[in-house]
Amino acid sequence: MNEARPKTESEELPQLPQPRTFYNPFAPPSPVSESHQVDKNEPLWNQCDSRPRAQQVTINEAAVKASLRFFEQVDKAFIQHGDNVASSLTLRKEIATIKKGMRECEVLIGLLGETGTGKTTCISSLIQSGVLPRNEEAASTAVVVEIRYNHDEDPSRPFRAEIEGVKKAEFVREVEALFEDKQQWDMGADDEDVEYHTEAWNRMTEIIAKIKALYPSLETPHDLSKTSAKELLSKQHVVDMLDSNETLWGKEETAFARDVRKYIEANAAKEGSEKSVSLWPLVKVVRIYLKSEFLKYGIVLVDLPGLGDTSAARVAVAENYRKNLKGTLVCAAAPRAGEDHDANELLMTVEQSRKLKYDGIYTIESLFFMITQIDRLFNYRKYIEDHKEKLEDASAADLKIVDSNKREIAERKKALRKREATKSKMEENLQNMQNSYDSLAAKKAGAKKRKRESSEEDKERDKKQRDLKKKLSRQTDLICKAGNELYEINTEMQRLEKELFLSEGRLRRLCIQNRAQVHDSKISAEFEKGRRMMTGNDEEGFEKPLKVFSISAESYTLIVNGEREEALKKGFSTTADTGIPQLKDAILSMTWPVRQQNAHLFNMEVNRFLTRMRMWSMDSSSEYKMSDEERSGLETRLNAQIHILEQKVSQLHIDTKCKMLQSVQEGIYEHLPTIAMGASKIAMKDLVRGAWTGLHFSTHRAINKRHGVWTTADKQNKNSKKGSWTTVRKATKKISYDWNEELAGVYLDLLIKHWNNTFHTHYLELLECYDKQVDGLIPEFVDALLVSADGMPQNIQQALESLRETLLGVRCILKSAAADIFHGINNAAKNAHRMIKPEVKSSWESAYETCGATRGKDMWASNKETHRNHAQGEGGAKMYHRAGKSLRETLQKELDSLEEKFKASCDNAVARIRQDLTIMLDGHSLSSAKVNSAEALALAKEKLKKILEPHVEELEKAWGIEPEAEKDESEEVESEIAFEDDPDIEMFDLAEYDVD
Repeated sequence: MNEARPKTESEELPQLPQPRTFYNPFAPPSPVSESHQVDKNEPLWNQCDSRPRAQQVTINEAAVKASLRFFEQVDKAFIQHGDNVASSLTLRKEIATIKKGMRECEVLIGLLGETGTGKTTCISSLIQSGVLPRNEEAASTAVVVEIRYNHDEDPSRPFRAEIEGVKKAEFVREVEALFEDKQQWDMGADDEDVEYHTEAWNRMTEIIAKIKALYPSLETPHDLSKTSAKELLSKQHVVDMLDSNETLWGKEETAFARDVRKYIEANAAKEGSEKSVSLWPLVKVVRIYLKSEFLKYGIVLVDLPGLGDTSAARVAVAENYRKNLKGTLVCAAAPRAGEDHDANELLMTVEQSRKLKYDGIYTIESLFFMITQIDRLFNYRKYIEDHKEKLEDASAADLKIVDSNKREIAERKKALRKREATKSKMEENLQNMQNSYDSLAAKKAGAKKRKRESSEEDKERDKKQRDLKKKLSRQTDLICKAGNELYEINTEMQRLEKELFLSEGRLRRLCIQNRAQVHDSKISAEFEKGRRMMTGNDEEGFEKPLKVFSISAESYTLIVNGEREEALKKGFSTTADTGIPQLKDAILSMTWPVRQQNAHLFNMEVNRFLTRMRMWSMDSSSEYKMSDEERSGLETRLNAQIHILEQKVSQLHIDTKCKMLQSVQEGIYEHLPTIAMGASKIAMKDLVRGAWTGLHFSTHRAINKRHGVWTTADKQNKNSKKGSWTTVRKATKKISYDWNEELAGVYLDLLIKHWNNTFHTHYLELLECYDKQVDGLIPEFVDALLVSADGMPQNIQQALESLRETLLGVRCILKSAAADIFHGINNAAKNAHRMIKPEVKSSWESAYETCGATRGKDMWASNKETHRNHAQGEGGAKMYHRAGKSLRETLQKELDSLEEKFKASCDNAVARIRQDLTIMLDGHSLSSAKVNSAEALALAKEKLKKILEPHVEELEKAWGIEPEAEKDESEEVESEIAFEDDPDIEMFDLAEYDVD
């Protein structure tokens, strides 16, 4: 028996560290604390800045829902009862304008990683849908796939896909180039220049590997002899797809997934079956829309396929997505992450990593690292042995249970087999006895009928029957006893097996947790290296750690689908153990800033409309109206304050613009000449005279032939007798070369510190400084404006005071416009640094063509000399100077628009102020009262006002504003906003993700 104490039910699997307190932003808010005291005369959404970001989002979005309901009610009232009130049409137009200007949240999250790292499976678990194809044996996604929420309310169309085909000209060039290579290879089949023709063969193999999904008959380049470019291009499914834009709708998920599969999945068609073709080689991008709660709040997931695509259209689409990402999920499979070279490169050295840094999303807030397939731990004993120092003590008890239980289970199985054999013999004997007993009973019954038996025979038979009956009883007892023993053995085996099952689950979980910690440590270290290279700061990293998620999408799906036992086998007892809920929370938290800003701006506009409507509905009598002379005097004083504000805001814009221009001039432009010279020297030393010369001459030529970009294919052997080629598959990975990226990277790596300091540090500081000055200017202006009404009747002063919050809202207008202006510069910067590589490619085009066409004995030496000469001329410092000029022109185009954009922002703010003041003055001027004094109009307006009052009160209550009606002191009036419970909403971890 086991010496180790069996685990109790509560100890079935070891508990992960205690989860942090999660906040459900869609649950009713907790009682107001002292730090969150609210003014019951103001909307709660306008005074919740001190609350956690998630609560701000919840409060503001709940207010938006209430505002939209209010607009529907008001618009309906104007339609039904506003025919005799001409001004109601103006208010309806204003409602339409506000609703049209409502911003939708859209946060693009890209998934990067090599094929086979589980990106598609992860997406499926996040959206809880099986619309994306999944293939355990090969990469399942070959094209860029965008997944977003489907807002279509048609119940028959919950699924939609938009498929954009590649351009016909591009695919035609690719197919024609394939046949040109075949012709070249056929002409040189007996040529001794084996390496040269290997290059052509490899190019053909690479293209066929892709397009055989379209053409089932193509397996090797030899098959090209049986067809032609014209025949391949004339296939109907090819003709239909090129230059096309298709839309698919679906009502049922399985059927929709089947329909969309052929546009996405990287599989090959079955030989001889054109019905099974996969169209992905002809697809540029697929956009999928579906009803997923996870996507409902503005998240857009983008599955970006692995590197090495030969389609320029797909590469361009993927690049455009990368440029607009707000967050990046870098995926690596668990068996290799943290030590696999490719996983580290995604954070440090490859093209994506560099672009993440330049695009400003190489940050703790924007970059996540996903370790996928963490449940794929096939030998926990070996893992524990490899990490003995850390896991030996923690695993000792369970390993002892596993060893002991396996031994005892084996012993009990042996005993079970023995007892089952014994019991089987006993049952056989029992059956024989029963047969003998039944035979005697039958003879006795026959004798009685015949009445010819002697009494001695009868006595002998009775004696045998009695003896057999006793034996039957004893045998039955023995069999029952044996059955009980078997039951006890089985019961004990079940206990041992359950204990073994749980112990192995704990061991797997222990290994998974340790592996996650190892991954986290290594990946965070790589990230820190990249951060230091980008900032030039050698100090320790950030207060918050890099978000590294170790996930098991498969186990999450098992648990969600009720297959918990299967998940337990892998070491997971709850969904939280799989890492998916935490990943969901982190991604959803990225929407908070955008959602909060959008909702707050919309609520500001509604509040402004509400203020205007109150003024509109005021009494039209002339008792408290200003004369034209009084109005003129007040307007003069008000205009003087507006003019002062206009001057101050204009000066702020001038100062901000000058600082922005100066920052780019001193931080970027002044360094470009030096960087160009430095980059040319490094490129010559490390690339042209260095790494490139270490390549095999055939690889060197192949890269030149493909204009600086080449991915090695499977190794080839030539059959000297037949002159044919056969593929020898190696276990090694293909190697991708991109000389254009390497040359561009030399320049960009020298520029990155200046770039980061300018656009990702100094510009953020400038925007923050701008916001602070606006926060000071506008309240100062509003106070001065109110002072201008001193000496006016009380109702005029009160009317101006009622505009305070509306006028203070100009702060948000100015700050939002400034954020858009800075965002425009950020977009220009993203485009600018992407100008370097095209300039490099253009500058080296002639050298590539020369070297790619060179053949003969001295080809290798000639090509190296061509590269050196080019790097000293057009492909060196001159190229980098031209690249810097392209970068500067792209940036300057946006910088030159700053003055116009800042002026438009100021004009818009001033116009809004004047418009609000004009409405207030019109409502309190005698001349206006005379115009509106018609009895019919007054009655119609009064009737409309009474109809609207309940809707206004309902909105104010939803906003958390205390009603102005008389209060019953014995009752508490609810001050917090009402929320709708939604049990399906994910939980948010405020301590981890709340970012101001």
